[in-house]
Amino acid sequence: MTMELTSKILSIISQNAECGKTVRPDDRIVEDLGIDSLDKLMIIHDLEDEFNITVGDEELKGIKFVRDIVAAIEHKLAVAHT
Repeated sequence: MTMELTSKILSIISQNAECGKTVRPDDRIVEDLGIDSLDKLMIIHDLEDEFNITVGDEELKGIKFVRDIVAAIEHKLAVAHT
């Protein structure tokens, strides 16, 4: 994972989370950041707009940690560029 991409993703999550703490890849979406399902959808929507990708419902189900979001975005971008 590139630091620039990760930093951009963490910034978008942080802006939406409003948890008042630094967002890290190992943070749990719900337990550590207090992000509910609506906030999670808003974050994914912002990431989809930023990176011009689509994250499917099945992919959303597997997202528990911030690193899961980063991995999903990286995968989508890698597939788009092959």
